[in-house]
Amino acid sequence: MIILAIDFGEKRVGMAISREGYFAQKYKTVSLNEFFDQIKSICGEEAVEKILVGLPRTLRREIGPQAEKTKKYIEKLKQKVEIPVIEEDETLTTAEAHEKLREAGVKLGEEKEIIDQEAARILLQDYLDSIKKIIRNF
Repeated sequence: MIILAIDFGEKRVGMAISREGYFAQKYKTVSLNEFFDQIKSICGEEAVEKILVGLPRTLRREIGPQAEKTKKYIEKLKQKVEIPVIEEDETLTTAEAHEKLREAGVKLGEEKEIIDQEAARILLQDYLDSIKKIIRNF
């Protein structure tokens, strides 16, 4: 199953993809304005079967202002595509992405284009790992 993961930011949308169903790969970053114009063609070109969207809850796992904004983006996304769109908790994925990029030696400022992709990749890999764990325990 081909899954596209989406990390909505204030200005950009980071995406990651899993084509084999086991490993998430960074895909691309587009501006928030371009995203809704491009998503249908991205899904068609990549034969996406499911979209996973990170929902940024607060540290208390509550729906805060950023999650409310993301929920509005999710509703708009559902109007653009005819495939399942799933919400997944993404608390701290951006912080984790920043840390991994720093460890890899990426300098601040150079990471803007890939930080959102990395956050989406982490979200998707965590999702894939949870599915693998369920299958193994079945």
